[in-house]
Amino acid sequence: MISTSIGEKSDMKGKQQFLAKALYHTNVMQLLRRMSGPRLLVINYHRICDNANSGSIFDDGVFGPTADQFKQQMIWLKKNTYILNEHELISVIHKEKELSTCCAMVTFDDGYIDNYTLAYPILRQLEIPSIYFIPTDHIISRQLGWWDIISYVIKESRKTTIMHDGLQVSLADKPAAINGFLRKMKTEPCETTKDLVAKLAEACEVAPPDRDGQSDELMTWEQIREVSRSGITIGSHTHSHTVLSTLPFEAQKNELRLSKSILEHELGKSVNSISYPVGNYEHFSRETQLLAEECGYRIGFSFNTGVNYQQKIDPFDIKRVEAQGEIEMLAAMTQLPWLFI
Repeated sequence: MISTSIGEKSDMKGKQQFLAKALYHTNVMQLLRRMSGPRLLVINYHRICDNANSGSIFDDGVFGPTADQFKQQMIWLKKNTYILNEHELISVIHKEKELSTCCAMVTFDDGYIDNYTLAYPILRQLEIPSIYFIPTDHIISRQLGWWDIISYVIKESRKTTIMHDGLQVSLADKPAAINGFLRKMKTEPCETTKDLVAKLAEACEVAPPDRDGQSDELMTWEQIREVSRSGITIGSHTHSHTVLSTLPFEAQKNELRLSKSILEHELGKSVNSISYPVGNYEHFSRETQLLAEECGYRIGFSFNTGVNYQQKIDPFDIKRVEAQGEIEMLAAMTQLPWLFI
């Protein structure tokens, strides 16, 4: 039953990609886009690939388009939408400004180095605003997130099976094994998964990459300050990137408050935005939203949750979609969200 469901989703995506390409190369998309009315599509990226990238020893799931594809996407967005910055979005939410056309917004999560080396020069060249959401503990400790370390130790393991919590786990299909452990981190209470990464590394007989190897994958505070001075807004992605719904009330509040305080200290300016780690609706709650407001944030972003319309924007559930590699799918999602999101 599970494999059928996955197969159906893959088939649907394939059909959408085919339709998007067909519409992109005709005038039909331009004619249909008026049916959607004024709206805001927030497109979220994690990592940009080098054009010669041949794979990663870390999590493949966070990699989006190549640098060339990203530039093509930004050029298309600038030509076909009005790209909002954080200040303008806050004005829309507070009814000081209206969405009068198809608007877009560009965001990045996790503070990876390619956000600085690959994405930032393109955004600066095209004068496109963006928000970079930073998990502060990763920048301080120079350590990658649990999703990257889980992926690394499983990819590097020579074992075909491991024992975890008394259960035998096959590593024959490594992507499936990685997804299984990532799912545990995203859904199970933090108290039960706090030692998962260390136990998994031991079971896989693979040591996590050294500090320098992890540090090289992340932006530095100097780079974050540079992009902040050059028009990129910096927002919070919590402190440790722990999924907020897996934490008790006080721990959630600490994650939200501490990250904001550190960012404001490092940047010398207020931090208004937060994006919830992972960000689907099972990964944060109404309590999380209220805590974000209490901690002084003005807006909060979810992920993989859809498109925003003028009268339906929740300040602490601003919907975002995952970036696509193909320009045709990006255009289709932007122009025809009712059909492609």
